[in-house]
Amino acid sequence: MSDSDPALGRQPIGYWAGVTHRLVVGFVRAAIAGQGVSQPQWWLLNQLSTGPASRRQLAAALHNRLDSTGPEPAELDPLLDGLTSLGWATEAGGVLQLTDSGRQRRELVLAAVVTARRQVHDGIGEDEYVAALTVLRRMVRNVGGADGLI
Repeated sequence: MSDSDPALGRQPIGYWAGVTHRLVVGFVRAAIAGQGVSQPQWWLLNQLSTGPASRRQLAAALHNRLDSTGPEPAELDPLLDGLTSLGWATEAGGVLQLTDSGRQRRELVLAAVVTARRQVHDGIGEDEYVAALTVLRRMVRNVGGADGLI
């Protein structure tokens, strides 16, 4: 079946959304892991790159990511403790912030993520990408989901 095959319109969205999710998330996680960082650590490095934050603030910021692909709330403390033990963050007075080493690690991971995203989007124009997301967001709303989860 080609991308222009009329039968494509009868394919189940759930199947293709699931396959896409598994493969893309796995691909990006592998790119992140190649830099010695887990995806949850990456999320925390990214959040802390915007400035110092408490554990509670970080948990709130990551709330929408705490699903089957992310850490459970109870896992955040060990993840944050791990960032400090690796020397990527410090904590004083209940506030965490990135160290120079943490900022450097984040930059390495960011470069790997940008490269992975470029590969995932290869051959897909911006208009096509926006149209695909628009359709998926509409489907989410159609089944009672909240729009704008990210």
